[in-house]
Amino acid sequence: MVQSDTSLMDEILNEKIEEMTKSIDNDVMRSLLVDGGWTEIEFHYTGRDHAVDVLTWISDHVKENQWKRLNSYFVFRKKKDAEWFILRWL
Repeated sequence: MVQSDTSLMDEILNEKIEEMTKSIDNDVMRSLLVDGGWTEIEFHYTGRDHAVDVLTWISDHVKENQWKRLNSYFVFRKKKDAEWFILRWL
């Protein structure tokens, strides 16, 4: 029984480490993009349907590779795309 408890704890610990690593990586990436001229907007979804609506709108209005979702931020390569996003969603 101790063996399985240790295994479960290791699994949980590894999952948490992966989550933290991804979050840190996203923060570093966001910082680099903003330093490179991208525009960041902090944004939180209100639910699953809201997330689908926002992401559908972005895919219809912003060219691929011109935006990223990093933690609780959207970053846009073009300021104009960020402004349209703000007008539509904030």
